[in-house]
Amino acid sequence: SQIACLAGTYNPDTGSTSSSACIDASPGSHVPLPAQASQTVCDAGTYQSESGSAECTPTIAGYYSAEGSTAPSGCTEGTFQPEPQQGSCLDAEPGNYVSHNIATQQTPCEIGSYQSLAGQTSCETADRGNYVDSEGADQQTPCAAGSYQPLIGSSECKLASFDYFVVNTGSTTQEKCPSGESQPLIGQTSCIKDADEGGLPIAVIGGAVVLLVVVGALMMQRSKPKPKKRQRSSKPMKKRRPRPVKEEE
Repeated sequence: SQIACLAGTYNPDTGSTSSSACIDASPGSHVPLPAQASQTVCDAGTYQSESGSAECTPTIAGYYSAEGSTAPSGCTEGTFQPEPQQGSCLDAEPGNYVSHNIATQQTPCEIGSYQSLAGQTSCETADRGNYVDSEGADQQTPCAAGSYQPLIGSSECKLASFDYFVVNTGSTTQEKCPSGESQPLIGQTSCIKDADEGGLPIAVIGGAVVLLVVVGALMMQRSKPKPKKRQRSSKPMKKRRPRPVKEEE
């Protein structure tokens, strides 16, 4: 009777008379069953470094392997793999990074930093005039008009101070109000003209004068006495008697 080659070995020939005709599976391959005529390469996500093996070894998290591998490969910087038995690693997503090899997870960018690209090993620091106020950001945000930021890596912008203003977005400095102007509020985009010597802005005074003139005219119209209507007498008019005519002598 014939004798089958054991698992982990195979024999592609016929008519063999000795167990020495059975060949050990090569590294990167395996023979899972006895009496096989060929070996099978290890699937992606598995490997086999030894010869004569009946099975392949699955990779662990942080590693990967291609088909027929004799050893696992660790994920490189900028990539990660959280699952076992995988044939490749994952690129770090935008807003995240991986700074070391054999990583099982990515790391979100900290507040004040961002990353717009995939597969990166670090994050970008927010520029001056910009900010990042949340973790895992894939972009920075320019400071709005009325605010500014002179520092890098900031999580917020500064509002323009009293008597200062900021016109443009993404500003790194605030501007002082020019002579003759001021700003009593913070976070403003412009200044207002100072009051005149009396303490009120010229525009306000002018408007008050016009209002007074209009009110005065209305008051004068109301104060004029209305003309009285002539009433007809209800008494009957007396008839005049004719005067006697003197006779000539």
